[in-house]
Amino acid sequence: MQRASLDNYPGAILQARLIGLSWRMDGKWFSAVRAERELLSSKLWIMSRSLSKRSHSEIGRFMEIIDRSVLRQILIRWQAGEIDEREVHEEAEAILDRYTGERDLPESDERSIGLEVASQLEILNHQLITKDDIPVMLRFLDTERGREIEAWDEWRRYWDSIDYETRRRQLRHNTYYST
Repeated sequence: MQRASLDNYPGAILQARLIGLSWRMDGKWFSAVRAERELLSSKLWIMSRSLSKRSHSEIGRFMEIIDRSVLRQILIRWQAGEIDEREVHEEAEAILDRYTGERDLPESDERSIGLEVASQLEILNHQLITKDDIPVMLRFLDTERGREIEAWDEWRRYWDSIDYETRRRQLRHNTYYST
């Protein structure tokens, strides 16, 4: 496992997020998820995610809008087998933990699409979301401005068409899913 040192940020309250890395702060090593949870109340955020398919860093703050391109990259990495459903879930959870915008957005609001996808991915094990659903999620994320209502209609039609009993049977041996 790669390790990244955060000793260059003494005294800073940090939130570290990088799949496959451990983080060092104040002489202690943390997994990315543990560092994220322990340092979540931060004012300075260091969020790391894919760079050349694995890692890059950016400094940011709490988000008022969910960046669809970040969700898109998570889905593409999942589709490629670079991460599994548990990591997708954790990534979505981290995104929503940082999100400070409105949660009850009208479907005509372009921000509602990113929020919906992140919200579904955060509970993907309960919603029985699998890699099979990625193309629809990517299409939803690619919705052009002004076409949100149509995209929401297609989104709902897709989820209404799923045979959840069959899916539940298919996933019964995967302990991560709530079947």
